[in-house]
Amino acid sequence: MSELIIAENLYKSYGEVVAVNGLSLKVDKGSIMGLIGPNGAGKTTTIKIILGLLRPDKGRVLVFGEDPWDNPRIRENIGVIYEKAYFPSHHKF
Repeated sequence: MSELIIAENLYKSYGEVVAVNGLSLKVDKGSIMGLIGPNGAGKTTTIKIILGLLRPDKGRVLVFGEDPWDNPRIRENIGVIYEKAYFPSHHKF
Protein backbone atom coordinates (compact mmCIF):
# COMPACT_ATOMS: atom_id res chain seq x y z
CA MET A 1 0.00 0.00 0.00
CA SER A 2 1.10 3.56 -0.56
CA GLU A 3 1.56 5.91 2.36
CA LEU A 4 -1.11 8.59 2.59
CA ILE A 5 0.23 10.33 5.71
CA ILE A 6 3.83 10.40 6.86
CA ALA A 7 4.82 12.20 10.06
CA GLU A 8 8.48 12.17 11.02
CA ASN A 9 9.94 13.14 14.38
CA LEU A 10 7.26 15.72 15.28
CA TYR A 11 7.82 18.07 18.21
CA LYS A 12 5.48 20.79 19.43
CA SER A 13 5.48 22.71 22.69
CA TYR A 14 3.40 25.49 24.17
CA GLY A 15 5.85 27.45 26.27
CA GLU A 16 7.24 25.00 28.83
CA VAL A 17 4.61 22.34 28.08
CA VAL A 18 5.70 19.71 25.54
CA ALA A 19 2.61 18.50 23.69
CA VAL A 20 4.24 16.24 21.07
CA ASN A 21 7.68 14.76 21.62
CA GLY A 22 9.32 12.93 18.70
CA LEU A 23 6.19 11.35 17.17
CA SER A 24 6.55 9.44 13.91
CA LEU A 25 3.76 7.58 12.13
CA LYS A 26 2.66 6.36 8.72
CA VAL A 27 -0.90 5.83 7.53
CA ASP A 28 -1.44 3.78 4.38
CA LYS A 29 -4.00 4.64 1.74
CA GLY A 30 -7.31 2.90 2.47
CA SER A 31 -6.63 2.39 6.17
CA ILE A 32 -8.49 3.77 9.17
CA MET A 33 -6.52 5.34 11.99
CA GLY A 34 -7.33 6.61 15.44
CA LEU A 35 -5.34 8.43 18.10
CA ILE A 36 -6.14 7.26 21.61
CA GLY A 37 -4.72 8.63 24.84
CA PRO A 38 -5.49 10.55 28.01
CA ASN A 39 -6.22 14.27 28.18
CA GLY A 40 -3.10 16.29 27.49
CA ALA A 41 -1.35 13.49 25.56
CA GLY A 42 -1.02 15.61 22.39
CA LYS A 43 -3.73 14.00 20.24
CA THR A 44 -5.40 17.24 19.15
CA THR A 45 -2.05 18.95 18.58
CA THR A 46 -0.92 16.02 16.42
CA ILE A 47 -4.12 16.14 14.37
CA LYS A 48 -3.80 19.90 13.89
CA ILE A 49 -0.22 19.44 12.67
CA ILE A 50 -1.29 16.72 10.20
CA LEU A 51 -4.16 18.90 8.95
CA GLY A 52 -1.78 21.82 8.37
CA LEU A 53 -3.50 24.01 10.96
CA LEU A 54 -0.48 24.13 13.26
CA ARG A 55 3.22 24.13 12.38
CA PRO A 56 5.44 21.71 14.33
CA ASP A 57 8.49 23.09 16.13
CA LYS A 58 10.51 20.25 14.56
CA GLY A 59 9.82 17.41 12.17
CA ARG A 60 7.71 17.18 9.05
CA VAL A 61 4.39 15.90 7.76
CA LEU A 62 3.49 14.80 4.26
CA VAL A 63 -0.11 14.20 3.19
CA PHE A 64 -0.56 12.92 -0.36
CA GLY A 65 3.21 13.48 -0.64
CA GLU A 66 3.01 17.19 0.16
CA ASP A 67 3.34 19.39 3.23
CA PRO A 68 -0.21 20.49 4.20
CA TRP A 69 1.15 23.70 5.73
CA ASP A 70 2.51 24.78 2.33
CA ASN A 71 -0.38 23.55 0.18
CA PRO A 72 -3.91 24.82 0.88
CA ARG A 73 -5.38 22.20 -1.51
CA ILE A 74 -4.33 19.50 0.95
CA ARG A 75 -6.11 21.26 3.81
CA GLU A 76 -9.26 21.56 1.70
CA ASN A 77 -9.41 17.82 1.01
CA ILE A 78 -8.77 16.23 4.38
CA GLY A 79 -10.87 16.21 7.51
CA VAL A 80 -11.15 14.81 10.98
CA ILE A 81 -13.96 13.62 13.22
CA TYR A 82 -13.48 14.40 16.89
CA GLU A 83 -15.46 12.90 19.76
CA LYS A 84 -18.14 15.48 19.02
CA ALA A 85 -18.55 15.54 15.25
CA TYR A 86 -18.26 18.86 13.41
CA PHE A 87 -18.40 19.27 9.65
CA PRO A 88 -17.30 22.58 8.10
CA SER A 89 -19.80 24.08 5.68
CA HIS A 90 -17.43 23.78 2.68
CA HIS A 91 -17.47 19.95 2.83
CA LYS A 92 -20.09 18.40 0.58
CA PHE A 93 -21.59 15.06 1.49
